Amino acid sequence: MLLSLVSLSTVNAAPAAARKQQAAECYDQAAELHKLPPSLQPVPGPCAKDADSLRIARAYEHGIGVPRSELMAAQWYGRVNSNESLAWLREAAQRGNAAAQHELYNLLSLRQDPALEPEAIALEQKAAASGYPPAILMYALLLEDGSRVPRDVPLARKMALQAAANGPALKEVHAAFSLLVAIELAAPAPNTLQACYFAQLSHRFTPRYLHSDPAEICSPLKARQRAEVTALARQWKAGTPLWTAP
Repeated sequence: MLLSLVSLSTVNAAPAAARKQQAAECYDQAAELHKLPPSLQPVPGPCAKDADSLRIARAYEHGIGVPRSELMAAQWYGRVNSNESLAWLREAAQRGNAAAQHELYNLLSLRQDPALEPEAIALEQKAAASGYPPAILMYALLLEDGSRVPRDVPLARKMALQAAANGPALKEVHAAFSLLVAIELAAPAPNTLQACYFAQLSHRFTPRYLHSDPAEICSPLKARQRAEVTALARQWKAGTPLWTAP
């Protein structure tokens, strides 16, 4: 892959006040670009290097236009590791940019440094509290796992529902519904009917992910129940309430 990387010298020469504004603008631009498939077209201006790197890292992380690869995502995120790059993210995060807070959480987490853990968790918590869907989902995963924050499955379920309600607008929608399937099946009284519904939704929006194969999840149900749940999943539209099993 060939990228046209513009020199950052113009950023380094900018006055401190101007650099703060430019830092936020550069991250805003990068955050917008990572929503698109990685065409690898060069980004104009002094934001080029980080915008391209963040876009490609997100593409590999979520399989947008390229095969999903955690290793490749980590490598591309690793390219955004200069002091200047982190300064840009921190400036944008301090301004309350939820996307920047989430990306900075990703970068700090990849370093696996215990000293950075409190900052990383606090950033993701802020991004989730502001309503940023990817951060809401990630914090739900953290709450369900319980290894980095105190385990709270009811809150994890609530946040996963909040993230999943965005439907296809959330690139990780399959993960949101898969988490909900896992929570329903792991409950003291497993709700197979509800789990089947979430599995159907996961398959509907991202069938290439088989974490929640509806055929397997729904197999304990009667044929009539499976048909009814499948119909409900097909009727659901993003932004409307998700069905709750009786």
